Amino acid sequence: MAGSIEALQLSLELAPGRPLTLIALGTTLNAQKRFEEAREVARRAVRLDPDSAEALGQLAEAEEGLGELEAAEEHANQALQRQAGHAQALAAIGRIRMNQQRYEEARDVFLRAVSSEPGSAKTHYQLSLAFARLGDRESSNKHLELYRRIRRENDERLVELRTRAGLGESGMGRP
Repeated sequence: MAGSIEALQLSLELAPGRPLTLIALGTTLNAQKRFEEAREVARRAVRLDPDSAEALGQLAEAEEGLGELEAAEEHANQALQRQAGHAQALAAIGRIRMNQQRYEEARDVFLRAVSSEPGSAKTHYQLSLAFARLGDRESSNKHLELYRRIRRENDERLVELRTRAGLGESGMGRP
């Protein structure tokens, strides 16, 4: 991930007005829970492309991670207005509902998010938490297992890609 951030930052230096590069950087920063940095990057992307559901979704995720729930919900809803079923925006709203202890609503929103993006390990994990809060152990365990399977598959794919690229499992090159 650190290498990704460096490469994306270099790309931004070369072409600072590219919203997709900012969105990619925001994705990486959000994944590392560097929400303050992700928020600033997403704000830049939204300024460059105010109609981008992806940029708004990134911004909502960063704001939710910072506890700025009202702003996060507003930006998530804007993303959903531009792209119904936007998985990242739905997941942000689901996490907001979890913070508000509105577990049934969170479950329903997370179900929509995994329907839009079935391969999102993070959303399956959040859905497992919502089911657990609602006392539905069977569904919670099902989504926790899906989370684990998707993570394992993603890790295996990443190792395979790194190996093909001659980077080894660590991504740092062969010894």
